[in-house]
Amino acid sequence: MKAKNVSPYYSNPRHEMISFIHGNPQHILEIGCGAGCFRNNFPSNIEYWGVEPCAVPASLANVSMTKTLVGTYDSVRNEIPDRHFDLVVCNDVIEHMADPRGFLRDIGSKLVKGGSMIVSIPNLRNAITLYELLIRGDFRYADAGTLDYTHLHLFTMKSFLEMANECGWKVEVCRPINELPFKFVKGLILSCLKWFIPEIKSFQIAVRMVLKP
Repeated sequence: MKAKNVSPYYSNPRHEMISFIHGNPQHILEIGCGAGCFRNNFPSNIEYWGVEPCAVPASLANVSMTKTLVGTYDSVRNEIPDRHFDLVVCNDVIEHMADPRGFLRDIGSKLVKGGSMIVSIPNLRNAITLYELLIRGDFRYADAGTLDYTHLHLFTMKSFLEMANECGWKVEVCRPINELPFKFVKGLILSCLKWFIPEIKSFQIAVRMVLKP
């Protein structure tokens, strides 16, 4: 079975997240690994664990993973060794969790001293969502995007950074990623607004963070 046989949702290699990685991690844990395509951004000889709640993409990920655990993080956390990984990857997964604060407080126990975590989250404060809400007075959940109906939590850059800080994390890098396409005039206006709202043109926000001493 090949990754192309599952939804693109599970097979995005997320190349844009590589620039957030510091150093050369050798022991990686990815939460919500999908079909394992992000793993292909790393050398084949490293240790790479994945956690994925959906069985079909998890079976695909298992081909290239050192170990793949099927289930939510909460359901498999006891099978994950403590103080073992130098990088945790969470690409668009925290917004799906019932208790993101509980996860952020717990996941640090899986990192070695000096380890880091990279995270991407949908950005609620993007121009399209703001236009729908403020101008059209609309707030509709959808099958995909910022207001994906499977998102249990919504974040702005500020609200996520505050949550991470409260849960014991120090943010080293944070910036908007994956800009939305806009026609020339709208794009020009929004580029000016970026001086005041840096994330207004971006679909997602990405972060690298480490545990506070």
